[in-house]
Amino acid sequence: MRNIRVFFTPSYYNVLAFAVSVISILVTQYHYDLSWWTNDDVAMSMMSHGYGVFDSPDSKLIFSNIAWGYITTHIPMLFGYPGYSLATLLVLHLCGWGICYCLLKNGVGAWVSFFLLVIVMARPVLFPQFTVTAGLLTLTAVMLTVTYGNHKKVVYLIIAASLFVIANMIRDKEAWLVMLIALPLFPWAELARRRAAYVILICVIGLIMVLNYINGRAYSGEEWQRFNEFQKVRIQLIDYGGLSRLQKKPEIYLKHNYSENDLRLLRRWFFADPDIADVKKLTAMMEELDSVRDNDLLVEQTVIGFRAFVKDNILFFSLCCLVMFVWRGGTRVALASTLFFAAILYFAYIGRPGVLRVYLPVMTMLFLMPMIVVDREQQGQAGRRQLLILLILGGCYVYGISNESIERSLVSHEHNEKLEKFPSTTVAIAPGDVWTHYIYPLKVDEKLLKKYRFESLGWSYFAPSSVAMTELRNGNGFIERFTSRQGLSFVHGGITPLYKKYCEERISGPGSFSRWASKNSEYAKAKIYRANCGYYDNTDLLEYLPAILSGAMAERKAAK
Repeated sequence: MRNIRVFFTPSYYNVLAFAVSVISILVTQYHYDLSWWTNDDVAMSMMSHGYGVFDSPDSKLIFSNIAWGYITTHIPMLFGYPGYSLATLLVLHLCGWGICYCLLKNGVGAWVSFFLLVIVMARPVLFPQFTVTAGLLTLTAVMLTVTYGNHKKVVYLIIAASLFVIANMIRDKEAWLVMLIALPLFPWAELARRRAAYVILICVIGLIMVLNYINGRAYSGEEWQRFNEFQKVRIQLIDYGGLSRLQKKPEIYLKHNYSENDLRLLRRWFFADPDIADVKKLTAMMEELDSVRDNDLLVEQTVIGFRAFVKDNILFFSLCCLVMFVWRGGTRVALASTLFFAAILYFAYIGRPGVLRVYLPVMTMLFLMPMIVVDREQQGQAGRRQLLILLILGGCYVYGISNESIERSLVSHEHNEKLEKFPSTTVAIAPGDVWTHYIYPLKVDEKLLKKYRFESLGWSYFAPSSVAMTELRNGNGFIERFTSRQGLSFVHGGITPLYKKYCEERISGPGSFSRWASKNSEYAKAKIYRANCGYYDNTDLLEYLPAILSGAMAERKAAK
């Protein structure tokens, strides 16, 4: 029991690390408007609490385990932060606490530890993203395991196992990726000698298997059948670049009665038409496509995968990792780096290259681990020249993230200032036309949560609790409204010409598409339009005739 109390007693390192983590997050929240990195977290927050693109709360978050969804769904809103946001910030605090503690405990100086913590936690806190959060939790578990090898206290293994289980609940693929790449860093000799390590390993694997079983059962209901069937082919088409490859093979998609416009619609997440989102046809096309390998495309994707390291201000963090490796890297860090590069090549092979949110936790691990996996005698030695270089590069990296956060905040305020004009009726949106992470940051006005209804054409379209499925069950789905007298309200963006082509190809023939501006249509950089296909009614269109004529004239002028 004495060892179990080590981490929780108010020791110098523990209290200092806890205080630094809490103060850092609180100061960051005070000075910056925290915003989600991608729309995925916004959608899962919507799903947890039933707003935006979802009509009712649901703990089945799709990308995360249902156990994590149950936790986020039952956390009440506090100080303007929905439960999903609070859960994310709590986990980030645990990561900061654990990382700082491990650095201090393994002989890294206090100021150096704080500096390293600021570098690695700047982006995850200012721009939280669930994949990065899961990766950082796994990184913290790895650092605690290495700390166990240095200090022989079982409590570190227990906490590491707990964090790894939580990471699996948030994003299992990222958790296992970081863990597999970290294998050369573990103190295997010490772990092999302790029976407690075997017991903890068995418990972790057993618990993860139980959680995965429960999660699988949660999606086995009949209401999830359509979603599950389409999700498999959707991932291949959109996430793994299948559509990009398919567009280069017209002989394949034309044979299955698809047009180029149909593929462009799918690329813009248009799944409303069952003839286009046909699982059997899409699967058949993907099977034909997979039988032909394009070596030039593989080289191109490999280049994209490695180009992510020099994109925007991530270049400064990549240079920080390089400096750290040259300064303190050893054989184990080199092996882990080799596994990371092998993973990048694998991602290029399967068509998923250059996803920075997947890379970032691994880069963070390779940046921090040289500070604690080297020989104990070297840990007190600080290279002033190397630290100065890290200070400059790290400062540039954090400064760039800070400016990015300020710019995002300004855009978010611009969106929300004009949100008053946004209609309270159902509006169809395509990913990219409305950036919901601008409208819904981590801290939101509670009035906005239930005020607007979006019919998202994204990955959530077939989810049972989504607005899209609610409208479809009520006989008022996308196609029904699109072909009705009243028309369909949608956010005008790059998808509008695709709707027109779709109307002419799939529904009513040439010249059957009508579009007009809605009242109070101005919304930030996008406009809300109404459109219908194959239905004309002079009474309804009379009010909008000037807008239609001006739009037609503008299109003709642009064509010339």
